[in-house]
Parts: sequence; structure tokens; C-alpha cells
Amino acid sequence: MIRVLLVLLVFLVGIAATNPLQKDAVTIFMIGDSTMASRPYKDGNPVTGWGQLLDLYFKDPVRVEDHAMSGRSTKSLIDEGRWQIVKQRMEPRD
Repeated sequence: MIRVLLVLLVFLVGIAATNPLQKDAVTIFMIGDSTMASRPYKDGNPVTGWGQLLDLYFKDPVRVEDHAMSGRSTKSLIDEGRWQIVKQRMEPRD
């Protein structure tokens, strides 16, 4: 189910990104756990979350902001104020 939703998201954003009438940037905001969290590539650590690679599939005007954090749940993301930060940054087209 998640794969289907991801494919649909990529498809819809791809259509929006190629619309010649669109001039404004579109941002994909991501918030979740370690499966999508960005991790530094240091000392040969090959571990990555899928979110840190998502922006490789888009070009301007599409941007990806990965707010995911390892070891988090929906409750902890809300309690820490991370959901609120994303909600404040979102624009109507995002």
C-alpha cells in the first residue's frame, strides 16, 4: 500500500513539475521515522532512509524537505513540535 501511495505521489508531483504554466516551487514535506530519515554518510556507513534520496527523482521547481527522525512515532513527532514546524512551512501547492 505504501509503495502504491509513493508511486502515486511521484506521478502527481511529476505532472505538476512539468506544467509549463506553473512558475512556483512545490515542496514535498516528509515527516516520519528512521525508514525515511536522512543519515550522514560518514566512515563508509551505507545506511540511508528512502527520504534522503527522494529529491534525486525531481528537478526544479520541486523540492523535498525531509523532517523525519530516527526512533520517532507519530506521538513523539507531535509532542516535540515537529508536525507544527512542517504545518507552518507548508504553502497551498505543497
